[in-house]
Amino acid sequence: MHIEGSSKNSRATYLLGVRNRSNKNLLSNQETTGAYIPSSTDVQTFITYKLNEKIQFEILGNLSKTKFTLIPESAKKTSSVFSPLFTANLGLDIFFEGQEKDSYSTSLIGISTIYQPNKKLRLK
Repeated sequence: MHIEGSSKNSRATYLLGVRNRSNKNLLSNQETTGAYIPSSTDVQTFITYKLNEKIQFEILGNLSKTKFTLIPESAKKTSSVFSPLFTANLGLDIFFEGQEKDSYSTSLIGISTIYQPNKKLRLK
């Protein structure tokens, strides 16, 4: 979702976006079976303000929060080995106790001033 617009006198503009996503379906085909619970949410904004014809201010911001949880189930794998000397079915039992929980957040803010004394020169 996003919203954008400008003030009545067009001196200020804003753009705000919010995103929430999950790639749970992508991770459901992994070799380790279990409950995959990934999620990510972020908010971005970009605001400009034109003080006069020569000076403009900009603010860029981003906040992000990501979580990943895996609660695995026990897995049993069997594979076959074929060689000129012997043929056998080999079994491997894999047991994993515990879980994985990751959570992190990031943030960013940037502020700039633009000075444009004429049409051929723009300093930021």
